[in-house]
Amino acid sequence: MGLPDDAAPEAVVRAVIAYVYSRRAETAVVPLQDILALPGNCRMNVPGVAEGNWQWQMDGGMLKLDIAKWLSELCKEYGR
Repeated sequence: MGLPDDAAPEAVVRAVIAYVYSRRAETAVVPLQDILALPGNCRMNVPGVAEGNWQWQMDGGMLKLDIAKWLSELCKEYGR
């Protein structure tokens, strides 16, 4: 992805999301937890675990304007 070995985790996440958006698939789905670069304890579900799944909710104010602008730019760049 052209990132240095010491790239910050957020930079890696953004690079992967940009890669997903760049693909020719008709639909690209990226979990909001990934867009927000949240830690693993914010997962929506854990495969093989029967309880406690689908409980995560976004807190107010988590989606900042800079993230929305970045997503908008990705959508424009890749026709999504």
